Amino acid sequence: KSYFNIFIPLKLSKISGIVKSDETLIGKAKITLNGLNGAIEAFSDIEGNFSLTVPNGFYKITINKAGYQEISQEINIEGKKDSLLYNLEEIPSIIKGRILNSKGQGIKNEGFYIKNKEKDIFVKTDNNGFYEASVYSGLAFLKINILGYFPTGRVEKIDSFSSKTIDDIILTEKIGSISGTITNGVIPIPNSTVKLYDFKGNYYASTKSDSKGFFSLDSIRSDIEYFIEIENSNYFKYKSSSFVINNGKNKNFTIILKDR
Repeated sequence: KSYFNIFIPLKLSKISGIVKSDETLIGKAKITLNGLNGAIEAFSDIEGNFSLTVPNGFYKITINKAGYQEISQEINIEGKKDSLLYNLEEIPSIIKGRILNSKGQGIKNEGFYIKNKEKDIFVKTDNNGFYEASVYSGLAFLKINILGYFPTGRVEKIDSFSSKTIDDIILTEKIGSISGTITNGVIPIPNSTVKLYDFKGNYYASTKSDSKGFFSLDSIRSDIEYFIEIENSNYFKYKSSSFVINNGKNKNFTIILKDR
């Protein structure tokens, strides 16, 4: 018997495409085609372009690069395929730090924005003034404008797929003061407790009136709504309407308490 080897040429197809991330072209991305005959690999050039010539058939195509989320999908290659487009999503980086007042205390539960990749990312400090946010490589501009403090900003360069701790940001308070006199309409009322609250109802500071019914509170953050409450066991409790202290100014009160 005679045997003949018959070679049937494989039908080949060429595929080409571009790898990018939003508007950024991605070079050195690895493109892998896994099929019945094994794996075929290529890399994108500096402009994100790639091309492969492979036998016709079904493949699993995978595109990956460090710092980006991998793409994997099924593809049927039969005939030329041009201009395939794969958009990789960047893995976020982490930026974190702390915001303090001039006394070195964390500024708690206050929000600000980080501008990054043309987006404004809202961030909020915790109970100790610490914050943490997910951002992307490039520039991150921290825009810190918190009521009662002078606004400030900071620009940070963010590396891809990284974690960066920023130096403490110390804000300078805008301050004013409060003063006033407490009477019953005729004579001053000493030893009355004066309590200051912010617009959220959070206790802020307190003092007592002196022998002439006079009281004062200094170094009060301005531009915030406040109200005061006054207590004296011989008189009905007093609560003011809300008010705002302007930077560098004094808010003065003349208060008349009613007898019980």
